[in-house]
Amino acid sequence: MFEGSRNEKVLIIICSYVIGFTTAYIAFGIISFDTDNLTQTATVYPTHEVTTRTNANNDTNNVSVVRDSNGLFVKVGGEVREIVSVADSESTQSVDAVALPYAVSYYQNSPNGSFVYYCIQESSLPVCIPYIYEIATESSYALTIDGEAVSFSTDVARLNWDIGNILLGDGIRSISSETPWQVYLN
Repeated sequence: MFEGSRNEKVLIIICSYVIGFTTAYIAFGIISFDTDNLTQTATVYPTHEVTTRTNANNDTNNVSVVRDSNGLFVKVGGEVREIVSVADSESTQSVDAVALPYAVSYYQNSPNGSFVYYCIQESSLPVCIPYIYEIATESSYALTIDGEAVSFSTDVARLNWDIGNILLGDGIRSISSETPWQVYLN
């Protein structure tokens, strides 16, 4: 019926494309990102006592991070700097109509005392937004992947510093030790 006709040529070309794309899919695979898995959850441990983490290199940098019921602070020498304030759990505090964060779900200072990684929750949902506080400039930077801010489930928010000031986590790594807030998926 189609033998030698123009329709036969069209049918052969279409079948060739289908076979080619199927073969490429099988050979190279197609990576699919499930956007639900990019946002991860975390557990919040509310505390009213003061928790302090001191830098391991105390002899060179006298830096410690303190969390209490009011927020997260860094002590540099004798100076105490506020990194972030959190809302009182009994009220809905706001400053200039901007709601204060609900909690600091995790924090850790870098080995050389230059940065503090912390993750804040904006509500009781188990999602936090990670930041890096740079002690020298007294500035906070949101963690970004390709320039886009990220958020984590509180279960995955526990990123850690390696000895070279690189932030590491489950599938996440800082691009450089100078700008640890710029991360990529590995």
